[in-house]
This record gives sequence, C-alpha cells and structure tokens, in this order.
Amino acid sequence: MSAAKEFVTKGPIINPDKQIYLERPEDTEILQAVRRGDYVTLLGARQTGKTSLLYKLARELRTEIPVFVDLSSFSGLKEDDWYDRVARTVVKRLPQELRDAIGEVSSCGDQEQFRNILWEIANASSSTDRLVLLLDEMGIVPEEIRDDFFGTIRTIYVERGFEEAYQKYIFVLSGATPPKELISPESKMSPFNISRTIYMSDFSLEDVRKLGENLRLYGFTIDDSVIEHIYDWTNGHPNLTQEIFALLVQAKPEKVTETMVDDLVDELVIKGCNNLNHIIRRMQDEAVNQQVFGILNGKKIPFNLSDSELLNLYLIGVIREGTKGECVIRNKVYAKALRSIESENKIDALKKKNDEIFIFKQLDYKDAIKSLLDKGYITEISNSIGKKYVLTENGRQLIRD
Repeated sequence: MSAAKEFVTKGPIINPDKQIYLERPEDTEILQAVRRGDYVTLLGARQTGKTSLLYKLARELRTEIPVFVDLSSFSGLKEDDWYDRVARTVVKRLPQELRDAIGEVSSCGDQEQFRNILWEIANASSSTDRLVLLLDEMGIVPEEIRDDFFGTIRTIYVERGFEEAYQKYIFVLSGATPPKELISPESKMSPFNISRTIYMSDFSLEDVRKLGENLRLYGFTIDDSVIEHIYDWTNGHPNLTQEIFALLVQAKPEKVTETMVDDLVDELVIKGCNNLNHIIRRMQDEAVNQQVFGILNGKKIPFNLSDSELLNLYLIGVIREGTKGECVIRNKVYAKALRSIESENKIDALKKKNDEIFIFKQLDYKDAIKSLLDKGYITEISNSIGKKYVLTENGRQLIRD
C-alpha cells in the first residue's frame, strides 16, 4: 500500500517521493519545448507551481545539463555584484568535470563578462552537451540592468548561427512579471519575442480527486461529492487546494464533510494565508482595485492576455478566463475574500456618517466583536472548526443602506 504524501503549501516541491506533485499539461509542454531547443518563458502567478515545475524539469533532463538559478537570491545587489553572483552560481551548479575543465572563474561585473563566461562554459563542454539555464523569478533582475541582461540572452540566441558554442544553450525564464515590464520600449533585444510562452494552469477536477486519494491514505473518509465541493471552491488553484487538504490533515476528522470544508474556507478568508494575503496586498493598488471589483460585480471584459492590464491581473493571480471567454474572478475563495473587502469598504464609508456606530474600529479585536454583538449587527454560531460570527439582518441592512 502506498504511503500518504505531504500536502505542500509553502515553497516548491523538492521531494516527490514524500510530497504530492500533480502533473499538468505544461509539464509535458515545457519538456518537449526544451528538447526541441526552444527558449521558454514560463508565466504564472505566485504559488502556482512554477518553481516545482522547474525542479521536476531539471530531474527529467537526463541527457542535458540543467542549471537552476533562483534570481531572488540576489535581490538588492548592485550591478557588478549581481552579475558576479549569478555567474558563479551558474558555474557552481555545473557537473564537476565541467567545472574542472573551466578552471578558475574570473570576476564578472557586466553583461559582456557574463556572456564571455557563458561562452567559456559552452566551449569547455562536450560537443553533444546541451546547457539548459533555468532562471527563476526573472522579475527580480535589477531594473537598471534589465535591458542588458535580457538583451544578452537574446544575443546568445541570435549568435547561434555564428558561434557554435552558443548553439548548446537553451534558456527557460520563469516568473510572475509581465515580460513587457522587463524590457524598455527602446530595447530591440528581447528574449521574450523569440521564446515559447507557457502559462501555468490550475488543477483539473481529476487532479483534485488524486489529492483526495492521498488524503484517504491518512485514514480519513472523504466522499467524491466533498472533493467536488473543494474543487467548486478553489477551481483547482494549486496552493489553495493543497491548503484545504493540509488543514484537513491537521483537523483529523473521522469523516470530511462539505460543511467542514465551508468552515475551513471561512477560516482562510478570516485569518488569511500567504496566497490570500498576496491578493489582498495587491488590491491596495487603486487601478487593480477598480478593475477587479468591476469584474467581481459583473463587468464584461473579454479575456485577452495580449492586453497588458489583463495580463497583470492574471499574473497577480486574481482572474482567469470564464466559460464565455470573459474575465472572471479566479475562484470562489477569492470572490468571498473580495466580497469581504468590499463590505469593509462600505462600512468605512458609513463610518464617516456615524462615528458612534462604528466606534468599535478604535477598540481591540475582542472589544470590537463585543460591540458588534451588543449592537445586534452580528451573531455568534458554532461549527466543526470552532466559533465564527455572521451578519444579522440588521448588519446586512446597515451595509445595504
């Protein structure tokens, strides 16, 4: 009998023997693209599995030389230090025999020296080697050197026809930043124009069923209808879906019910999690706020990732394509959290009209809850997770008015 695997909610999946990893169409797509020799741009919101996919790709490239570099490790460095750290990390990740063939690496302080080091690596490698540079978190590249750095990657692509060494390189650039933000309008040397773009997808219902099977290996009972209910809430969002299953493991119920799932979603919305907190932070941008609440409230906008504003919302992670080709909120968990923000905004607006009613906002959490209970705007109920508070009719009427 198979052993239960860990549901991963923080960080990439690095050990698929102990952590559950679900393959999606992009797993096959990116592997095939790299083996064809294509440069690749992998785009997706935070916590949708980009890094986990790059780790898996590196494990599968047995006849190539994959080199994974997390560019976020160099955040805040100045130009010369940044190039030097990136170059030394690339060399450090090479097989020992290739490092020995290169010898001591000279200092690297700009794009020209960086390109020379890449040439030295390729020139020292076997004629049949293929060097696959997996550069994660591409949005971290310092703004002042983006044109030069990404232009160097484009130059290596262009010069494959003249420099045999450069024919060995394949670049995979991964991140959650719209590529147009990484290249100035004046630059004509963008690697994103010649790379294959692959977008991260959410889990299918069948994928979520596989997560349910893993939960059963912990000894829990969960009906297929409950698994479908989880999918209905998350629409297969990789992080949120695993978050719910991980919380169920912690709760250790004898049997998982739809009510229990609803309560967990309430807890996620109230207490937050890394993923939801990211969405909420991005809502502080006024332009993003207006666009998202427009979509939430039924504004019809065709889903088009060629539109830079919509691509930004997609990479924030808050929208997806609906069944009719329109922009919709990505899942019901997000919609519930956004409705909560919307209600808070209305309350803040009403507060200006009646400071006495909303004096609880100046109190600590417990006093605020007591104030709302005393005024009859909320009521306390118990559920399988613990206590929670819901609006009364008076509370709903207050918000509507």
